[in-house]
Amino acid sequence: MNNEENNEEIRKILERRQLLFFHIVGFICVNIAMYFTNLYLTPDFLWFLPILIIWSPALFYHFIHTVFFEIKKFRNIEEKRVEKLAKKREQVGYSLTSQRKKEIIAREMSFFAHILTYAFGNILFLLINFFLLKDYRWFVLSFLVWGFGLLNHYLNVVILRSIAREIWQEKKIKQLGLNKK
Repeated sequence: MNNEENNEEIRKILERRQLLFFHIVGFICVNIAMYFTNLYLTPDFLWFLPILIIWSPALFYHFIHTVFFEIKKFRNIEEKRVEKLAKKREQVGYSLTSQRKKEIIAREMSFFAHILTYAFGNILFLLINFFLLKDYRWFVLSFLVWGFGLLNHYLNVVILRSIAREIWQEKKIKQLGLNKK
């Protein structure tokens, strides 16, 4: 069983790396094509730059997300946190399956990658706003909207690992089980 889990983990790592490679190649090809199209059609206005700038944090997120899932040290820290959570739940009377533990670890690692991307993206937008587009402070909008998305991601991670969710699920399963009879 352990060998099968290792093979599955290796398959997932290779799949993530392949998707990242395709994302990077697409990023480069599309931006080169947009650059030359821009120079050919409207050389006095560089409209490809905002697309390049907006796409960069998404590519950074994809890179960080892929790297985070491959760092054993970080994964071990998360596994220890989840084990503590599992012990607390066992004291209350609920246990976590190994599949559920893996789901919690993956969600938390994804959230930490999101935090790093949020910081990188907003610093990038702040610098662009400060040096290039000084008239309007549009980075504040990015900060707030993306911050709302980050808050939503955090609440999703917290709620999905909560005991209240499992209690609610058990009640719904019992209700549905009673309705089927």
